Amino acid sequence: MQYQPRPQAPPQMIRPGGYVTPQAMPMQVSPLPGQVGVGGAPMRTSMQLTGPYPQTPTSPLPPAPPGGQMIGSHYVQRSATGGRSVSARPNYQVGAQYARPVVHSQQFIAPGGYTRQPSFPSTGNQYVTAAVAKPVVQNGAPVPAPEAAVNATSKQQEFHQLVSQLNRFCQNQEEESRKSQTERSQLMAHLYKALGGVEGKEGGHRDASGVPRPMPTNKPPFFWVPSADYTSEFDVSGMHGEVVTKTRDFEDQGWVIPVSGTLRIFKGSVYRWTLQILKKCVYRPQLQFGIHGVAHEKPWRLVTTSRCSRSRDDEPWQDRPQGDRLIDEADFIHVEVDMRGLSVPFGVFSYAINDEAWETAFQDIPLDDSLPLMPIVSMGGNGCSVSVVATD
Repeated sequence: MQYQPRPQAPPQMIRPGGYVTPQAMPMQVSPLPGQVGVGGAPMRTSMQLTGPYPQTPTSPLPPAPPGGQMIGSHYVQRSATGGRSVSARPNYQVGAQYARPVVHSQQFIAPGGYTRQPSFPSTGNQYVTAAVAKPVVQNGAPVPAPEAAVNATSKQQEFHQLVSQLNRFCQNQEEESRKSQTERSQLMAHLYKALGGVEGKEGGHRDASGVPRPMPTNKPPFFWVPSADYTSEFDVSGMHGEVVTKTRDFEDQGWVIPVSGTLRIFKGSVYRWTLQILKKCVYRPQLQFGIHGVAHEKPWRLVTTSRCSRSRDDEPWQDRPQGDRLIDEADFIHVEVDMRGLSVPFGVFSYAINDEAWETAFQDIPLDDSLPLMPIVSMGGNGCSVSVVATD
Protein backbone atom coordinates (compact mmCIF):
# COMPACT_ATOMS: atom_id res chain seq x y z
CA MET A 1 0.00 0.00 0.00
CA GLN A 2 1.46 3.28 -1.07
CA TYR A 3 1.43 6.11 1.50
CA GLN A 4 -0.35 9.24 0.40
CA PRO A 5 0.00 12.39 2.51
CA ARG A 6 -3.21 13.91 3.88
CA PRO A 7 -4.11 17.07 2.00
CA GLN A 8 -3.64 20.24 4.09
CA ALA A 9 -6.57 22.56 4.69
CA PRO A 10 -6.19 25.64 2.56
CA PRO A 11 -6.09 29.00 4.36
CA GLN A 12 -9.45 30.67 4.71
CA MET A 13 -10.21 34.16 3.47
CA ILE A 14 -12.59 36.58 5.23
CA ARG A 15 -14.75 38.36 2.71
CA PRO A 16 -16.58 41.65 3.30
CA GLY A 17 -19.73 41.15 5.33
CA GLY A 18 -18.16 38.51 7.60
CA TYR A 19 -18.35 35.54 5.18
CA VAL A 20 -15.68 32.89 5.40
CA THR A 21 -14.64 31.52 1.98
CA PRO A 22 -11.98 28.84 1.54
CA GLN A 23 -9.56 29.29 -1.30
CA ALA A 24 -10.20 27.39 -4.48
CA MET A 25 -8.87 23.88 -4.73
CA PRO A 26 -7.45 22.30 -7.91
CA MET A 27 -10.13 20.94 -10.20
CA GLN A 28 -10.07 18.26 -12.82
CA VAL A 29 -12.44 17.88 -15.72
CA SER A 30 -14.29 14.55 -15.83
CA PRO A 31 -15.23 13.30 -19.30
CA LEU A 32 -18.81 12.61 -20.16
CA PRO A 33 -19.92 9.91 -22.52
CA GLY A 34 -20.45 11.09 -26.08
CA GLN A 35 -18.40 14.31 -25.85
CA VAL A 36 -14.98 14.93 -27.29
CA GLY A 37 -12.72 17.81 -26.44
CA VAL A 38 -9.54 19.21 -27.86
CA GLY A 39 -7.21 16.49 -29.10
CA GLY A 40 -9.90 13.85 -28.90
CA ALA A 41 -10.34 14.09 -25.09
CA PRO A 42 -13.91 13.77 -23.84
CA MET A 43 -15.45 16.95 -22.34
CA ARG A 44 -18.27 17.72 -19.90
CA THR A 45 -19.71 20.90 -18.50
CA SER A 46 -19.85 19.93 -14.79
CA MET A 47 -16.90 20.37 -12.45
CA GLN A 48 -15.75 18.03 -9.72
CA LEU A 49 -13.58 19.23 -6.83
CA THR A 50 -10.57 17.09 -6.08
CA GLY A 51 -10.03 18.50 -2.61
CA PRO A 52 -12.12 17.85 0.52
CA TYR A 53 -13.04 21.58 0.90
CA PRO A 54 -15.89 23.30 -0.96
CA GLN A 55 -15.40 26.29 -3.17
CA THR A 56 -17.76 29.24 -3.55
CA PRO A 57 -17.92 30.06 -7.23
CA THR A 58 -18.32 33.62 -8.26
CA SER A 59 -21.60 34.55 -9.86
CA PRO A 60 -22.56 37.80 -11.46
CA LEU A 61 -25.19 39.95 -9.76
CA PRO A 62 -28.64 39.72 -11.29
CA PRO A 63 -29.71 42.76 -13.19
CA ALA A 64 -31.31 45.60 -11.25
CA PRO A 65 -35.12 45.54 -11.37
CA PRO A 66 -36.91 48.35 -13.13
CA GLY A 67 -36.95 51.52 -11.08
CA GLY A 68 -34.40 50.11 -8.61
CA GLN A 69 -31.09 51.42 -7.43
CA MET A 70 -27.89 49.62 -6.58
CA ILE A 71 -26.55 50.36 -3.07
CA GLY A 72 -23.43 48.36 -2.21
CA SER A 73 -24.36 44.77 -2.88
CA HIS A 74 -28.14 45.27 -2.54
CA TYR A 75 -30.95 46.47 -4.76
CA VAL A 76 -33.39 49.08 -3.53
CA GLN A 77 -36.68 49.34 -5.39
CA ARG A 78 -39.59 51.69 -4.69
CA SER A 79 -43.00 50.05 -4.87
CA ALA A 80 -46.18 51.57 -6.21
CA THR A 81 -47.42 52.29 -2.65
CA GLY A 82 -44.38 54.39 -1.81
CA GLY A 83 -42.59 51.77 0.28
CA ARG A 84 -39.17 50.35 -0.37
CA SER A 85 -37.96 46.76 -0.47
CA VAL A 86 -34.36 45.66 -0.33
CA SER A 87 -33.27 42.37 -1.84
CA ALA A 88 -30.23 40.67 -0.44
CA ARG A 89 -27.55 39.43 -2.80
CA PRO A 90 -27.81 35.65 -3.07
CA ASN A 91 -24.89 33.58 -1.79
CA TYR A 92 -24.05 30.08 -2.87
CA GLN A 93 -22.70 27.30 -0.72
CA VAL A 94 -21.24 24.42 -2.70
CA GLY A 95 -20.67 21.15 -0.98
CA ALA A 96 -18.28 18.44 -2.00
CA GLN A 97 -20.81 16.81 -4.30
CA TYR A 98 -23.62 19.37 -4.87
CA ALA A 99 -24.28 23.10 -4.96
CA ARG A 100 -27.37 25.01 -3.77
CA PRO A 101 -28.13 28.68 -3.25
CA VAL A 102 -28.42 30.02 0.32
CA VAL A 103 -30.41 33.25 0.39
CA HIS A 104 -30.24 35.25 3.60
CA SER A 105 -33.21 36.91 5.19
CA GLN A 106 -34.91 40.01 3.87
CA GLN A 107 -33.39 43.29 5.01
CA PHE A 108 -35.46 45.93 6.75
CA ILE A 109 -35.73 49.70 6.57
CA ALA A 110 -35.22 51.20 10.05
CA PRO A 111 -36.72 54.57 11.08
CA GLY A 112 -34.68 57.39 9.59
CA GLY A 113 -34.07 55.65 6.26
CA TYR A 114 -31.41 53.19 7.49
CA THR A 115 -31.11 49.61 6.33
CA ARG A 116 -30.24 46.82 8.71
CA GLN A 117 -29.86 43.07 8.50
CA PRO A 118 -30.50 40.85 11.53
CA SER A 119 -27.84 38.47 12.78
CA PHE A 120 -28.02 34.80 11.82
CA PRO A 121 -26.77 31.74 13.65
CA SER A 122 -23.53 30.18 12.53
CA THR A 123 -23.50 27.26 10.10
CA GLY A 124 -20.41 25.13 10.30
CA ASN A 125 -17.39 27.32 9.74
CA GLN A 126 -19.36 30.15 8.12
CA TYR A 127 -20.65 33.06 10.22
CA VAL A 128 -23.13 35.70 9.13
CA THR A 129 -23.11 39.08 10.92
CA ALA A 130 -25.53 41.98 10.75
CA ALA A 131 -24.81 44.62 8.17
CA VAL A 132 -23.89 48.09 9.39
CA ALA A 133 -26.87 50.47 9.38
CA LYS A 134 -26.60 53.13 6.74
CA PRO A 135 -28.99 55.70 5.37
CA VAL A 136 -30.83 55.12 2.14
CA VAL A 137 -29.88 57.87 -0.30
CA GLN A 138 -31.62 58.50 -3.58
CA ASN A 139 -30.64 61.24 -6.04
CA GLY A 140 -28.20 62.64 -3.49
CA ALA A 141 -30.84 63.09 -0.74
CA PRO A 142 -31.90 60.78 2.12
CA VAL A 143 -35.17 58.97 1.58
CA PRO A 144 -37.90 60.02 4.09
CA ALA A 145 -38.73 57.67 6.96
CA PRO A 146 -41.61 55.25 6.38
CA GLU A 147 -45.08 55.82 7.76
CA ALA A 148 -44.40 53.64 10.83
CA ALA A 149 -41.55 55.91 11.89
CA VAL A 150 -43.76 58.98 11.42
CA ASN A 151 -46.44 57.41 13.62
CA ALA A 152 -43.86 56.61 16.30
CA THR A 153 -42.65 60.21 16.25
CA SER A 154 -46.18 61.56 16.64
CA LYS A 155 -46.81 59.24 19.60
CA GLN A 156 -43.62 60.44 21.28
CA GLN A 157 -44.69 64.05 20.83
CA GLU A 158 -48.10 63.27 22.30
CA PHE A 159 -46.44 61.57 25.29
CA HIS A 160 -44.19 64.58 25.96
CA GLN A 161 -47.20 66.90 25.75
CA LEU A 162 -49.06 64.85 28.36
CA VAL A 163 -46.02 64.90 30.67
CA SER A 164 -45.78 68.68 30.33
CA GLN A 165 -49.48 69.08 31.15
CA LEU A 166 -49.08 66.89 34.24
CA ASN A 167 -46.09 68.93 35.44
CA ARG A 168 -48.00 72.19 35.01
CA PHE A 169 -50.96 70.74 36.93
CA CYS A 170 -48.71 69.68 39.84
CA GLN A 171 -47.05 73.10 39.94
CA ASN A 172 -50.42 74.84 40.04
CA GLN A 173 -51.62 72.59 42.85
CA GLU A 174 -48.45 73.24 44.85
CA GLU A 175 -48.78 77.00 44.40
CA GLU A 176 -52.41 76.93 45.53
CA SER A 177 -51.42 74.88 48.59
CA ARG A 178 -48.76 77.43 49.54
CA LYS A 179 -51.28 80.26 49.17
CA SER A 180 -53.74 78.41 51.42
CA GLN A 181 -51.09 77.86 54.09
CA THR A 182 -50.10 81.53 53.98
CA GLU A 183 -53.71 82.67 54.36
CA ARG A 184 -54.24 80.25 57.25
CA SER A 185 -51.12 81.55 59.04
CA GLN A 186 -52.28 85.14 58.62
CA LEU A 187 -55.75 84.33 59.97
CA MET A 188 -54.27 82.52 62.99
CA ALA A 189 -51.98 85.49 63.70
CA HIS A 190 -54.96 87.90 63.62
CA LEU A 191 -56.89 85.54 65.89
CA TYR A 192 -54.10 85.40 68.49
CA LYS A 193 -53.73 89.17 68.34
CA ALA A 194 -57.45 89.69 68.90
CA LEU A 195 -57.44 87.14 71.73
CA GLY A 196 -54.59 88.97 73.43
CA GLY A 197 -56.50 92.25 73.24
CA VAL A 198 -59.53 90.68 74.87
CA GLU A 199 -57.40 89.22 77.67
CA GLY A 200 -55.75 92.60 78.22
CA LYS A 201 -59.11 94.31 78.64
CA GLU A 202 -60.25 91.66 81.11
CA GLY A 203 -57.07 91.90 83.16
CA GLY A 204 -55.50 88.69 81.91
CA HIS A 205 -54.86 85.56 83.99
CA ARG A 206 -53.88 86.06 87.63
CA ASP A 207 -51.97 83.34 89.46
CA ALA A 208 -51.65 82.76 93.20
CA SER A 209 -49.09 85.57 93.51
CA GLY A 210 -51.57 88.09 92.14
CA VAL A 211 -49.34 89.00 89.15
CA PRO A 212 -51.36 89.36 85.90
CA ARG A 213 -49.97 87.07 83.22
CA PRO A 214 -51.03 86.58 79.57
CA MET A 215 -52.84 83.41 78.67
CA PRO A 216 -50.33 80.85 77.28
CA THR A 217 -50.93 79.68 73.74
CA ASN A 218 -49.47 76.20 74.43
CA LYS A 219 -49.55 73.86 77.38
CA PRO A 220 -46.48 73.71 79.64
CA PRO A 221 -44.28 70.60 79.32
CA PHE A 222 -45.36 69.35 82.77
CA PHE A 223 -47.28 70.32 85.92
CA TRP A 224 -46.34 70.20 89.59
CA VAL A 225 -47.26 67.32 91.92
CA PRO A 226 -46.20 67.44 95.61
CA SER A 227 -45.23 64.18 97.25
CA ALA A 228 -47.60 62.52 99.70
CA ASP A 229 -45.58 63.73 102.70
CA TYR A 230 -45.74 67.39 101.67
CA THR A 231 -49.17 67.88 100.12
CA SER A 232 -50.02 70.43 102.81
CA GLU A 233 -46.85 72.41 102.16
CA PHE A 234 -47.61 73.45 98.58
CA ASP A 235 -50.45 74.89 96.56
CA VAL A 236 -50.67 74.06 92.86
CA SER A 237 -52.62 76.47 90.64
CA GLY A 238 -52.93 77.67 87.08
CA MET A 239 -54.97 76.40 84.15
CA HIS A 240 -52.58 73.47 83.64
CA GLY A 241 -51.12 73.14 87.15
CA GLU A 242 -48.02 75.08 86.10
CA VAL A 243 -47.75 77.29 89.23
CA VAL A 244 -46.58 75.98 92.61
CA THR A 245 -46.55 78.13 95.78
CA LYS A 246 -45.14 77.41 99.28
CA THR A 247 -48.06 77.90 101.65
CA ARG A 248 -46.21 78.22 104.99
CA ASP A 249 -42.75 78.25 106.47
CA PHE A 250 -41.13 74.87 106.79
CA GLU A 251 -40.70 73.90 110.43
CA ASP A 252 -36.92 73.40 110.20
CA GLN A 253 -35.11 76.71 109.77
CA GLY A 254 -32.53 76.69 106.96
CA TRP A 255 -34.13 73.72 105.19
CA VAL A 256 -36.07 73.55 101.95
CA ILE A 257 -38.40 70.83 100.69
CA PRO A 258 -38.79 69.72 97.05
CA VAL A 259 -41.79 69.52 94.76
CA SER A 260 -41.50 67.61 91.50
CA GLY A 261 -42.93 67.89 88.01
CA THR A 262 -44.62 65.13 86.06
CA LEU A 263 -41.94 65.05 83.34
CA ARG A 264 -39.80 61.88 83.25
CA ILE A 265 -36.27 62.07 81.90
CA PHE A 266 -34.77 58.97 80.28
CA LYS A 267 -31.51 58.06 78.58
CA GLY A 268 -31.15 58.90 74.88
CA SER A 269 -33.06 62.21 74.62
CA VAL A 270 -32.76 65.94 75.29
CA TYR A 271 -35.23 67.67 77.63
CA ARG A 272 -35.83 71.40 77.96
CA TRP A 273 -38.12 73.53 80.10
CA THR A 274 -38.30 77.12 81.35
CA LEU A 275 -39.04 78.31 84.89
CA GLN A 276 -40.03 81.79 86.07
CA ILE A 277 -39.46 83.04 89.60
CA LEU A 278 -42.77 84.68 90.47
CA LYS A 279 -42.12 85.53 94.12
CA LYS A 280 -39.54 85.02 96.87
CA CYS A 281 -40.03 85.03 100.60
CA VAL A 282 -38.36 88.12 102.07
CA TYR A 283 -37.00 86.47 105.24
CA ARG A 284 -36.45 82.99 103.75
CA PRO A 285 -35.57 83.49 100.08
CA GLN A 286 -33.80 80.15 99.64
CA LEU A 287 -34.92 78.53 96.40
CA GLN A 288 -33.29 75.77 94.35
CA PHE A 289 -33.92 74.13 90.98
CA GLY A 290 -32.57 70.97 89.38
CA ILE A 291 -33.35 67.25 89.00
CA HIS A 292 -33.98 64.28 91.30
CA GLY A 293 -34.48 60.61 90.75
CA VAL A 294 -38.03 59.27 90.83
CA ALA A 295 -39.50 59.39 94.35
CA HIS A 296 -36.73 61.89 95.19
CA GLU A 297 -34.07 59.20 95.12
CA LYS A 298 -30.49 59.95 94.07
CA PRO A 299 -28.95 61.24 91.90
CA TRP A 300 -29.54 64.86 92.96
CA ARG A 301 -28.29 67.80 90.90
CA LEU A 302 -29.23 71.23 92.32
CA VAL A 303 -28.48 74.92 91.68
CA THR A 304 -29.37 77.77 94.07
CA THR A 305 -30.99 81.03 92.96
CA SER A 306 -29.15 83.12 95.56
CA ARG A 307 -25.59 82.60 94.22
CA CYS A 308 -25.90 79.96 91.44
CA SER A 309 -23.79 77.59 93.50
CA ARG A 310 -24.33 73.90 92.78
CA SER A 311 -24.35 70.58 94.62
CA ARG A 312 -24.55 66.89 93.73
CA ASP A 313 -26.12 64.31 96.03
CA ASP A 314 -24.93 64.94 99.62
CA GLU A 315 -21.74 66.80 98.69
CA PRO A 316 -21.04 70.36 99.90
CA TRP A 317 -22.05 73.31 97.76
CA GLN A 318 -19.56 74.49 95.16
CA ASP A 319 -19.21 78.12 94.07
CA ARG A 320 -20.05 79.19 90.56
CA PRO A 321 -16.80 79.34 88.52
CA GLN A 322 -17.69 82.76 87.05
CA GLY A 323 -18.67 84.18 90.46
CA ASP A 324 -21.96 84.60 92.26
CA ARG A 325 -25.07 85.33 90.21
CA LEU A 326 -28.43 86.22 91.74
CA ILE A 327 -31.63 84.95 90.14
CA ASP A 328 -34.38 87.26 91.34
CA GLU A 329 -38.13 87.62 90.92
CA ALA A 330 -39.47 87.78 87.33
CA ASP A 331 -36.29 86.16 85.98
CA PHE A 332 -36.54 83.21 83.60
CA ILE A 333 -34.42 80.08 83.99
CA HIS A 334 -33.98 77.93 80.88
CA VAL A 335 -32.98 74.35 81.72
CA GLU A 336 -31.62 71.65 79.41
CA VAL A 337 -30.82 68.04 80.31
CA ASP A 338 -29.00 66.13 77.56
CA MET A 339 -29.16 62.38 78.21
CA ARG A 340 -27.67 61.26 74.89
CA GLY A 341 -24.10 60.87 76.16
CA LEU A 342 -22.48 62.29 73.01
CA SER A 343 -19.49 64.27 74.30
CA VAL A 344 -19.15 62.37 77.60
CA PRO A 345 -20.59 59.02 78.75
CA PHE A 346 -22.92 60.86 81.14
CA GLY A 347 -25.86 63.22 81.07
CA VAL A 348 -25.25 66.98 80.97
CA PHE A 349 -27.22 69.60 82.95
CA SER A 350 -27.12 73.18 81.60
CA TYR A 351 -29.05 76.36 82.30
CA ALA A 352 -29.34 79.96 81.07
CA ILE A 353 -30.78 83.02 82.80
CA ASN A 354 -33.07 85.18 80.70
CA ASP A 355 -31.28 85.80 77.39
CA GLU A 356 -27.76 85.16 78.73
CA ALA A 357 -25.36 82.46 77.58
CA TRP A 358 -25.77 78.83 78.56
CA GLU A 359 -23.77 77.47 81.48
CA THR A 360 -22.92 73.81 82.10
CA ALA A 361 -23.42 72.93 85.74
CA PHE A 362 -23.02 69.12 85.70
CA GLN A 363 -21.53 66.58 83.30
CA ASP A 364 -21.80 63.45 85.44
CA ILE A 365 -25.48 62.50 85.42
CA PRO A 366 -25.73 58.68 85.33
CA LEU A 367 -27.33 57.24 82.20
CA ASP A 368 -29.48 54.58 83.85
CA ASP A 369 -32.62 53.32 82.13
CA SER A 370 -33.88 51.72 85.33
CA LEU A 371 -34.14 55.04 87.19
CA PRO A 372 -35.66 57.97 85.30
CA LEU A 373 -35.20 61.53 86.51
CA MET A 374 -37.69 64.37 87.12
CA PRO A 375 -37.50 68.18 87.39
CA ILE A 376 -37.84 69.72 90.87
CA VAL A 377 -37.82 73.04 92.72
CA SER A 378 -37.17 73.35 96.47
CA MET A 379 -38.55 76.13 98.70
CA GLY A 380 -38.80 76.81 102.45
CA GLY A 381 -40.35 80.24 103.06
CA ASN A 382 -44.00 81.11 102.92
CA GLY A 383 -45.17 82.67 99.67
CA CYS A 384 -42.34 81.50 97.38
CA SER A 385 -43.83 80.83 93.95
CA VAL A 386 -42.44 79.31 90.73
CA SER A 387 -44.10 78.69 87.38
CA VAL A 388 -43.17 76.40 84.51
CA VAL A 389 -43.60 78.39 81.31
CA ALA A 390 -45.36 77.15 78.20
CA THR A 391 -42.97 77.65 75.27
CA ASP A 392 -43.72 77.55 71.53
